[in-house]
Amino acid sequence: MKLYLTNEAFHAAHLVADTGRKASVTIKRSMLINLLMDHSRLVALAEKHGEKIEKGKPDGNDARR
Repeated sequence: MKLYLTNEAFHAAHLVADTGRKASVTIKRSMLINLLMDHSRLVALAEKHGEKIEKGKPDGNDARR
């Protein structure tokens, strides 16, 4: 599967989010758009294969929302 964002750019954005510790962080608009397009593409693929997308924590621990 081809994605808009490279794995290196994804990890760089993740690092910004992890080290920011503020309510907001700043990333380039193009990076945000690429993240959103990749997310949409991955959700569509998961749904195509029968996955139900729900809000919640990926590890199943929804106690802390």
